[in-house]
Amino acid sequence: MRDSYLFVFLFILGLAGLGLSGCAECTQDYDCPGTQICSAEPAECVPFVCRSERDCPAGNTCSANRCLETPTRNAPAAGEPVVLLPAPE
Repeated sequence: MRDSYLFVFLFILGLAGLGLSGCAECTQDYDCPGTQICSAEPAECVPFVCRSERDCPAGNTCSANRCLETPTRNAPAAGEPVVLLPAPE
């Protein structure tokens, strides 16, 4: 009789361990709870930040679920004079 209780206890403990170990791993967003999404590497549930630039503040881009500042292109360094040239004819 005692062995059957031990077996049931170990079985339930094993199921609980399997349930807890699989919580963080995912293959799709619907595998994650609430507003979390499945990250690419490693495949685990992480809080949602962004999927596109629309999810980020102005002047930021979305990269790997993170909002990053968009670098300005062709801008002179701080303190460097700006030289304006006439348009070619």
